[in-house]
Amino acid sequence: MMRIEKAELLKLIDSECPIKVQFKKSMKRNKKRIDLKAAIVKYDVIKKKAYLEYPNGRRVYAT
Repeated sequence: MMRIEKAELLKLIDSECPIKVQFKKSMKRNKKRIDLKAAIVKYDVIKKKAYLEYPNGRRVYAT
């Protein structure tokens, strides 16, 4: 098992902050797109492909 010192752990946490900020921004954009009834980009874990999901439920997978 690896030991991580406190300073290294703080570095890791700080390096993830931009990712958290970007994720929150993308969630706000998705909510806005839902309100506008526009397609939303999602990822299918099972098929391992990105797709557009339209408000009527239709999915268009990326090729």
